[in-house]
Amino acid sequence: GEIAVDSEKEMKIALFAGYNELNLNIGFLIEKRNCPVGIGTSSATIGHAISLGQADAVTVFGKNATLADGAATRIANLVKGADVEKSIKKALDAAEDIEGVFGVFISRDNKIGQVGKLPKIFKIEGDKKIVLKNKFEGL
Repeated sequence: GEIAVDSEKEMKIALFAGYNELNLNIGFLIEKRNCPVGIGTSSATIGHAISLGQADAVTVFGKNATLADGAATRIANLVKGADVEKSIKKALDAAEDIEGVFGVFISRDNKIGQVGKLPKIFKIEGDKKIVLKNKFEGL
């Protein structure tokens, strides 16, 4: 999915990368200085969309949501192969060549990688299943 953020206030954006080996419980703090920004995430392991890669999550921060979404898909499709670290590095190298992309975060199995400028990363406290359930019930 993707989102566009242009806010005077800080916003917390949670990253759900599934229940993989890392069991990431993180989010990104979007500050006024980060805005405007487009955020796109693509995954081969969660969600309904088809991915040609094997990433649990590829999150892209870019100049707009359309670019971030397309870049996340393209980069996620490159994260594949038996060597997890090599697959992440290959995708991050390709990400650096995409104009308008500010930063990229990749999670696959028990490895992560990042390139460029990312917003501040914060830890989400609590059990992921309970946190997600409580958030959705409050909608």
